[in-house]
Amino acid sequence: MESFSISLTLAKASAVHGGNTDHNNRVFQSANVSPERTPQNVSYKVQPIAQAYQALFGEAVAEYNAQQSRPCRRIKDYLAHITESKREEPYYEIVVQFGDCQTVPFGSERRKTAAEMLHEYMKSFQRRNPNLYVYNAVMHMDEATPHLHIDFIPFYTEKRQRGLSKGVSMRAALIEQGYKPQHGMNQLEQWEASEREKMERILRSFGFARDDKHLHRAHLDIDEYKTRQDARHMESLLRRLHSVQPADQTTDTIIRLRKELHSAAETVRKLETEKQSPFQMFYYSSDDKLMYMQKELKRRGIPFREADNGLEAQACFVREIREIEQGYQSPAASLRAKLRDDTDYLLMQSVTFEDFIERMQKKGYTIKAGKYLAVRPQDGERFIRLKSLGADYCERALRRRLRNKLRYEQELDAMVKEAIQAKSPNTIVLKTALYYVISFRKDILPMRRREESQPYSWKNDAVLDRILAFNDALNQCETLQSIRREMAELEKKAADAAKAEEDTAAHLRFSYKLQECIGVVYEGKGSEHYTRAAAEAVLRDYPSITRSRYSNITRMVECAEQDMQSAAAKHQKIRAVLKEKADLLETGEHILGGGLVAELAAEETRRRQSDTVPNGYIRSDAIRR
Repeated sequence: MESFSISLTLAKASAVHGGNTDHNNRVFQSANVSPERTPQNVSYKVQPIAQAYQALFGEAVAEYNAQQSRPCRRIKDYLAHITESKREEPYYEIVVQFGDCQTVPFGSERRKTAAEMLHEYMKSFQRRNPNLYVYNAVMHMDEATPHLHIDFIPFYTEKRQRGLSKGVSMRAALIEQGYKPQHGMNQLEQWEASEREKMERILRSFGFARDDKHLHRAHLDIDEYKTRQDARHMESLLRRLHSVQPADQTTDTIIRLRKELHSAAETVRKLETEKQSPFQMFYYSSDDKLMYMQKELKRRGIPFREADNGLEAQACFVREIREIEQGYQSPAASLRAKLRDDTDYLLMQSVTFEDFIERMQKKGYTIKAGKYLAVRPQDGERFIRLKSLGADYCERALRRRLRNKLRYEQELDAMVKEAIQAKSPNTIVLKTALYYVISFRKDILPMRRREESQPYSWKNDAVLDRILAFNDALNQCETLQSIRREMAELEKKAADAAKAEEDTAAHLRFSYKLQECIGVVYEGKGSEHYTRAAAEAVLRDYPSITRSRYSNITRMVECAEQDMQSAAAKHQKIRAVLKEKADLLETGEHILGGGLVAELAAEETRRRQSDTVPNGYIRSDAIRR
C-alpha cells in the first residue's frame, strides 16, 4: 500500500518564525516561492486580526469596561492588551502537510492527492475546534510541498470571577473542547495528537497508509528529545576522534577534543538532572508578579506549568527562579523610584534646605519632620522615610548634596568671571555651562542623567558633561576644524573595519556551509538547505575534504568565528570613538553658535505644551495659553 508522511507544526505568534499572514497571503514573496504557480493557491479565509478580535471580544470588552470605576483598568484595545501582557499569545498558527518535496513533486498525481487531503482536513477544522477561531487560512501550491497555513485565535466562553467573560487562552479553549491532562499529556499535547489522528483517518479514507519516517522523533517529549540529540552529538564526536590522522594528533587538537568530550558529558549530566528533578510549586499572590515571572522564565528558556495562584517548575531551577524573583519591582517600588526622581530634581533647584522642603510640599508631598525625615506622596497611603530610599537620601546626605551643588555653582561662576577678565576663548563655553545651570534652576530644562543608577548632580548631568568635554578639548588646543579632520580619518577607518567585518562574515558563512554539507555527507545529519546529492555536489569542489580529514572543519569554523568577533569588536570600537567625536563637534557648533541652551529650552517647551498629544505636535489651544 502506498503511503504519505504527515506533518503538523504549531507555532506561537511570539516565536521568531511564528505566523506571518502577509507571507501566507502573498503580500510579499520569499525566495522559495514559484510565482507562476501562485494562482493555484487556495484562500479559505482572509480576515484582518483586529477585525477578528472586535467580532470575538468587542461585546465582552465593553461589558468589562462598564464595570471598572478606575479608567486605568479599562481595556482600550484588547489585541494590544494581549500582545503587550505576554501572558497569552494573541494567535497561533499551524502548518499542515501530507508528504514532502521528494514524494509529492511538481506535476505528479500524488501532489494533486495531497492537495485534496489538505482540503478535506481544512473543511472540518473549524467545526472540530469551535474554540479556535480561524481568521486566516491558505493552502500554498507554489512552494516545494503543498501545505496549509491556519491562523487561529483560541478563546474561552465560560465566565470567570475576574476578567472578561470571553477572552484569549489556549489552555482554557482546549479545556472547553474536552481536553484535560491525563496519561502524562497536557491539553496541548492531546489536541495535537487528536489532529494527527484526524490526518491519519483522512489518509486511510483516500486509501493510503502513514509513512513512519521520523515517527520515532516526532512523539518524543522534550527531555527524551534533548537526550537523543545529545547522544547523536556524542556519536559525532566519537566518529571525529576515530578520523583524526597521526599528522593531526597535535597537542592543541587533543586538548580541544578533550574539552568537547567534557562539555558533552556535562550536558548529559545536566539533562539527566533536569529529567529526574521533581516539580515544585511557586505561589504568587500578585498577578503583576506572576506575569513578570512567566515572562522571564520564557525569556530564559526555563520550562514551567501554570497553576492556580502561581506556577510549577522543576526543583533544579529553584536557584535561578529565586534570582528572577529578586529582580521584580512592585508598583510600590515604582512609587519609590518616582520619589527619588522628584527628590533629586527639587534638591537641584533649591538654594536652601528649607527651600527644598517647600518645593516638595508644592509638588504634593506631605512632610513629617522628626528623628527621620518622612514624606507621603499624593497617591500614597503611608509615609516613606527618605533614608529608606538609599544612603544618598537621608537628611544629612541631602544637606551635603545641597552644599556640594551650591559650591559647584559658585566655582563655575568664578571660572566665568576669570575667563571674561582674561579674555579667554573658553569664555563662551563656560558661559553656556552657567546659563544651562541657571535655566535648570528656573525649571526651564529637565534632568538629563549620565548614569541612571546614580543620584542626580552637576557631575552626573549628560548635557553639562558634553559642555565641559568641549571645554577640555579647547584646553588641549583642539578646534572645530581639527575635530572634523579627526572625524574624516575615523570615518575612513570605520569604512575599512566595516569591509573587514563583511569579509569575515562571508568567510564564516562559507565555513558554516561546508560544515553543514560535511554533516550531511559524512555524518548522516539532516539539513533544511541541502539534500545529500546537493551536499556532495558542493564538496566535489573541495577534493581535500575527505572522510578521513573532514574533522578539520571544526577548527576552521572556530577560527572563522573568532575572526568575525574580532573584526566586529574593532569596528564597534572605532564607531564608538567616532560617535564621541561627532557628539563633541555637534556640542561645539551649538555652543559657539550661541544656541545650545536655547535649543534645549525650546525643545522642552514644545514637549510640555504637547504632553497630551501622542504625535508630538503642538496643540493650538496650548499655544493660546
